[in-house]
Amino acid sequence: MPMIATRSTALLASSSPERGEMEELLRRMGFEPVQVDDLDSASSFREPVSLCLIDLQQNGEAMKIARAVRSQHPQAVVIGIADPARPGSAADAIRAGVFDVLPRPASDRDLSALLANAKEQAALSAASDARLPDPSPFGIVGSS
Repeated sequence: MPMIATRSTALLASSSPERGEMEELLRRMGFEPVQVDDLDSASSFREPVSLCLIDLQQNGEAMKIARAVRSQHPQAVVIGIADPARPGSAADAIRAGVFDVLPRPASDRDLSALLANAKEQAALSAASDARLPDPSPFGIVGSS
């Protein structure tokens, strides 16, 4: 059962042998996967993007792609796929702005949970922004 009614674009930055499985996972979730092999192909992608999966086994290239997608498609959720050989790469990815990291191999259930969390966080953030008062036109105002 697809999670999304219409096909949304999902960038897939992975050169691993599991790439075909990841593409199939995205299709089952209702996404149209588009392979990006490097920073140039990610940066040149102009269509709206809902999701970007980066493979943390690609080391620094994955982080570059994540930063490019976040700057060009701020509404997109960027999720990493863990590198079991380098557990610290998950923390590096989150510091670089990746929403969260999926275990390897990624599953429909794990990806669904992360997307639900991302949607809830976005809704909470929007609600919080709506409650902020307009800044005072007088600069800093205080009392003691």
